[in-house]
Amino acid sequence: MRSGTVGHRGQLLAGIFEPARAAVAKRNPLQDMKEGAAFVFHHALLRPVFITQFIFNTASFLILAVFVPYAVRHLGLSASGGHHARHVRRRHGRRCPGGDARDAPTPSAA
Repeated sequence: MRSGTVGHRGQLLAGIFEPARAAVAKRNPLQDMKEGAAFVFHHALLRPVFITQFIFNTASFLILAVFVPYAVRHLGLSASGGHHARHVRRRHGRRCPGGDARDAPTPSAA
């Protein structure tokens, strides 16, 4: 797209009249959250949806919080893909591009 075309469009938009907007009262974010929570908890359909998603999200967080240390300590996994790199090196005699097998913790070290 040519820069002249963009400038021309800008000139066309500059000619559009928009009435002045009314001043908006200042809002308090905490008050807005309180009103939103009250709306959700008093709504017959939104309340069970909120409770269900809260339980599932909390459970998911707890499962991941427990799984990561388990994976590192007992399965020999690491953020660098060390478990996979050890497997490739042991199996194929070459390094894996995803991680270095020498840096990965061994399962017996845990």
